[in-house]
Amino acid sequence: STYNLSKAILIFFEPLIELVQAAKRAVDVLHQQVHFNEETGTYTVAKTFAPAMKSLQDSLQKARGIDPKLDAQLEDYEILAVVYKDNTGKDAVMWVLEKNGVRVQNAKLQKYIEQTGRYQDAEKYTIITLADLDKKNHQSVAKGYLLYERESVFWRHRESPPSLCLCAGVERED
Repeated sequence: STYNLSKAILIFFEPLIELVQAAKRAVDVLHQQVHFNEETGTYTVAKTFAPAMKSLQDSLQKARGIDPKLDAQLEDYEILAVVYKDNTGKDAVMWVLEKNGVRVQNAKLQKYIEQTGRYQDAEKYTIITLADLDKKNHQSVAKGYLLYERESVFWRHRESPPSLCLCAGVERED
């Protein structure tokens, strides 16, 4: 029905509307609470400016889908951003979660990092190449970790080149 469609559209755009409103509030606060002193050549910022900026940052994180609870869970992992060329020749990123140097599968966190990885702080993850991932995979196999079938290891990345699907040492974590 029209009501359900309108409700779905509102839900979809709600974080963006909130972000725009927070940006407007931040600009208003900026105009009201930041003053330039011509004699000293410095700006004075009111103490109430910081909460307005925090509100803006929180709204941006919400619009990006960042969840503080899931972010906290990610701290238990090493996050790898594996850069490769997709089947059209464009740069793409595959996100890999590891613990103690071994790839693990956590469906909830995997989905989350795939959705929010590009918005995460760069110090939270390590960028590696396909060749680096291949070396890590072979090291895992050499340490005796079990291998899973190709499709199960990279099931979210079926468009990835076959070289991604070489023996990946994986431990399941649900």
